[in-house]
Amino acid sequence: MAIKFLAIKVVKCVIIFVIAIALLVIASIMKAVLQSDLSHKSNYKQTFAIIDRVIFSDTGNAKYYVAFTENGNKITAQTDHYSSETKSLNPGDEVKIGYYFTKNGIPRAVILDERVVPVSNAVFGYCKFIAVIGLLLIFVAVVMFVKAVFF
Repeated sequence: MAIKFLAIKVVKCVIIFVIAIALLVIASIMKAVLQSDLSHKSNYKQTFAIIDRVIFSDTGNAKYYVAFTENGNKITAQTDHYSSETKSLNPGDEVKIGYYFTKNGIPRAVILDERVVPVSNAVFGYCKFIAVIGLLLIFVAVVMFVKAVFF
């Protein structure tokens, strides 16, 4: 009977440990993806563009489409989402942007303005939060295991 009770406790510890490891793996993958996405932005060119369209999400965040010219060609690029907590820009406003082309040749832009805050900056906070939860779960699993085996 005591062995069965110990086995149940050990299985619970293993389940918590596996969940914790999964959370840590998810956090590290998210961070790697975000950092690789940001590395593309380090090779961008800068210019001025006109806000063409503004699209608001259900949460109030804004995604902008900006128009600019490169080598005499008019290009419309999509930006990332920007926080709803900052002053939004309106169609027709001129903004300084950094732009780059993805591997598929699709233009992407980053608005270089202090008035807007990219939503992606908040995602790093979520990665840290997930990692902290994973570490806490590992600690809980170790404490539960030690308690089950020695007490």
